[in-house]
Amino acid sequence: MKLLRVHVISAETCGGLLDDLDPWFRSPTTTTHGFEPLCLIGPNGAGKSQFLQVIAEIFQSIFCATVSEEERVEGNPGLQFEVEYLIQPLGADADVHVRATRQGSDIKRQPGISIATKVDGQW
Repeated sequence: MKLLRVHVISAETCGGLLDDLDPWFRSPTTTTHGFEPLCLIGPNGAGKSQFLQVIAEIFQSIFCATVSEEERVEGNPGLQFEVEYLIQPLGADADVHVRATRQGSDIKRQPGISIATKVDGQW
């Protein structure tokens, strides 16, 4: 998997530090082939560890939404996000560009996670 983009819409656990953060890590034309490491650098207290924690919570939420037969608790149900990444499913010849989103304005109702794949430039 290669992470392309993480848009943190709202992350209450960070005290608003990461709200509206929207970095692109790679070009959408990147492939899953080859090793391309990412480095997070910055001074102490800048939010690097918080950002990694939010990424872990995003993927825990995606896992919870897609693998319902597993027993576990969702990491952070109040986290709102949009994340894009590339994967190459087992046996597939081509990469799959995936976008997972959870956002909503109704505080009382937790929005669900929507997952889409890009095919011929369209979601």
